Amino acid sequence: NNDLPISLLIAAFTGASMLLIPHISPRRYFFAITVPSGFRSSDAGRTSLRHYYAAVVCSVVISVVAIILLDRWPGQLLPVVAMLAPAVLAMLAFLFERRQVAQVAPPADPVREADLSSDDDHLPRWIALVLPPFAFPLAAAAWLRAHWNEIPARVPVHWDAHNVANRWADKTERAVYGPLLFAGGMMLVMI
Repeated sequence: NNDLPISLLIAAFTGASMLLIPHISPRRYFFAITVPSGFRSSDAGRTSLRHYYAAVVCSVVISVVAIILLDRWPGQLLPVVAMLAPAVLAMLAFLFERRQVAQVAPPADPVREADLSSDDDHLPRWIALVLPPFAFPLAAAAWLRAHWNEIPARVPVHWDAHNVANRWADKTERAVYGPLLFAGGMMLVMI
């Protein structure tokens, strides 16, 4: 079954993405709770992160076991389990840690101050990691351009649940490069 390796990679990628969730919010928020500066590096903050990381790793392990056990089932269940299980279990862990942080975090200062400088407003260091995925559609487009004469006159553009092509289009730039442009656009939306 060729779905197994791909499903395992999807589960690992989903789990890795879920590990980043606590770090993509501004520093004043921790698990969607407003906290004083420095709470993330406190003992309670580090404990919450360790618990969350452990839960996400467990969710990936549970997903991998489920994917391996479901490998012989008919149908297209593996990719769905691979995408949903780590995300749902990690989101439950996030909500649990959110409740824990709400209980242990000191109350936010009742006096609010607005910082008018732009010194703290910068992108996180890992933001450069969003650029390499754009190389895949570009490389595919370059390969398609180099092998344009080898592409058949009609290309499949849609597949059913059993991975059988059920819609075809004539070989045009739109039909061949359209999915790559769509993938690039979706990556931009996600950024």
